[in-house]
Amino acid sequence: MKQKMFLVYIVCCLSISLFGEAQQGLDESSFYAKSWAVVIGINEYPNFSSLDYAINDARAVEARFRRMGFEVIALHNDQATKQQILQVLKEELPQQIGRQDRLVIFYAGHGAAGILPSGEEVGFIIPYDGRSMLDGRYIEIIGGEILVDDYATFAERTNFISVDEIRAISDTIPAKHILYIIDGCYSGFLDPAVYAKLQPSQRIGKNLQTVGRGRGLSLEIDKDMRLPSPTPQEQLHPQNYLDVITARDTVQVLTAGSSGELVYEKSGHGVFTYYLLRALDGVADSDRDCVLMASELGTYLKQIVPQASNFSQSPLFNRISGEGEFMFIPPMCKPIDPIDMKAPLEDTSWTKVDAYKGPKAVPYKAPTQLAVDLEDQLYVLDAELSQIFKFDAAGNHVPDYGKSMGIGDTWKPNSMAVGYGGHLWVFYTQNDKKKKGDPVGGQIMIYDQEGKPLDRWEGQHLPITGCTRPDETLAAFPATGLLALDIEDNLIVLDQENGIITKCDRQGKLLHQWGQYEQHETIKNLNQYKIATRPQGLAVDMFGYVYIADTEGHGVQKFFDGEWIPSDIPNVKGNKPHFFDRPHGITVDNKLYLYIADTNNHRIKKYTSTGGKLLTFWGKKDAKKGNKYGEFNQPMDVALNWDNTFVYVADTGNKRVQRFLLK
Repeated sequence: MKQKMFLVYIVCCLSISLFGEAQQGLDESSFYAKSWAVVIGINEYPNFSSLDYAINDARAVEARFRRMGFEVIALHNDQATKQQILQVLKEELPQQIGRQDRLVIFYAGHGAAGILPSGEEVGFIIPYDGRSMLDGRYIEIIGGEILVDDYATFAERTNFISVDEIRAISDTIPAKHILYIIDGCYSGFLDPAVYAKLQPSQRIGKNLQTVGRGRGLSLEIDKDMRLPSPTPQEQLHPQNYLDVITARDTVQVLTAGSSGELVYEKSGHGVFTYYLLRALDGVADSDRDCVLMASELGTYLKQIVPQASNFSQSPLFNRISGEGEFMFIPPMCKPIDPIDMKAPLEDTSWTKVDAYKGPKAVPYKAPTQLAVDLEDQLYVLDAELSQIFKFDAAGNHVPDYGKSMGIGDTWKPNSMAVGYGGHLWVFYTQNDKKKKGDPVGGQIMIYDQEGKPLDRWEGQHLPITGCTRPDETLAAFPATGLLALDIEDNLIVLDQENGIITKCDRQGKLLHQWGQYEQHETIKNLNQYKIATRPQGLAVDMFGYVYIADTEGHGVQKFFDGEWIPSDIPNVKGNKPHFFDRPHGITVDNKLYLYIADTNNHRIKKYTSTGGKLLTFWGKKDAKKGNKYGEFNQPMDVALNWDNTFVYVADTGNKRVQRFLLK
């Protein structure tokens, strides 16, 4: 049961869907001058119980907003004091935001429901420095409602932030569109219906055009929340209709549950936020037009969250004021940049550096795995040598790196990945020198920049042998596995024998497992989806989508925490440009384009991650092996540096690593 009490989230709705590449010719700049987001997340409270996933929610949402071009102001933990929150929302933003702008405010942390002597319900959010004592008694915010004897002074005495103050924000900020989304226990306390009997704020923000109404959180309970019907002329010209509804003011609110409801968790997020993230990725775009309205977002979450929470949560959506609509166009629905449809440039200067064929003293024999850290330092795993090499950003060998690596002569490195903290994670599997009593499963070690092993991972002694289930038993790692880390540093391990995927949070707690044993017979019979067979590649994008190079299935599989995501990328063996022959490595860039090492076709291929559109490929056109620069012989991995200016290819058959220029 989730203890996070309150979440205010003003959201821009991203629609990334299977039809995403069908460009509609729209751009947000036609409707908004600038986009703003305030992201507040608090896990650690000095006076209240800590939360587990408020920061996870905030970071995931922040990543989406930045990807969508929002100017983001982030306040985490001790940055999110009452003074700082109100200074940003009430003083700084009104001076910066323009009349044609839109605003997103996200708050993840504790909140509380209070009862006035009249019996009416009021609400508060609790900043980092909220006080837990009032008049000598402890304030219990979990599992009950607070008796608010004097509403006028309660917020000041407790250092809470009242909903009245939150309501006033939409009066003082001149943005034409504001959307509140609230995820947390008792989140219904910001629903306008709760405050229908309270006096609404009438303050109007600077430069707002008044029409005899305020923009506070007030609403007629029975008000029709539907969009105004388009005129026949607008129906003939959808662009005109979008112009009309985006020109009108609006303040909207979406809450995770009704007043008094607790909220639940799923895979490191609240259930509501979990599906909110999916909705922003386009699932909620019901008419498949590459335009996601706030009302579509509300409709989707009102349907899916009750089912996912065993009907314990019932999201609410309301139009608080105005007749406009939030409108968001996903980046992937915009025209593909022509440069992304061209093969990258050959970086022939790379042939002069150590990283090309390995250090002179120990040249490569079979480079099969690549990783690049935040400083553009390259790591190369040679399967035949059972050794990991490190090279600086210029491609020079770092000779002393790796002397402390390894966990004994019976173990060999099988895969590796660099986390967002800059550490190198290595999955070890047993070699033919296995000793009696050795663990059956694989083990993971974590190394610092110098190659020295860390002592422990969030309380677990290294090496790590598995993740902890809720009942404190161990979900052991597979004997042979691939690993990846998402933007929240959650660990993802893929069993190369049976395709089962294990996801664990940064504390080593098991979040989710899915794979072969969960496959439904009906899906099997569709002959469209099959569990990855003998996979050799694993990647995760900034939004948490998992991509698998389905080696013996000759294609790519895509998942979101156990849910299979259909794609037009073919799972067909062949040497035509669209087909695959035992693909191995896979990675994804900041535009969410996939790079795949099509091993037996001796190519590197670039696809859109949703519609499965082949953008480009390079290597010999006849799918034959070659040894010139830009040609390949059984490439087994592909990697990008963090700002996506270079792509590296493990050209395994030619015993080298090639580098190409993307920009």
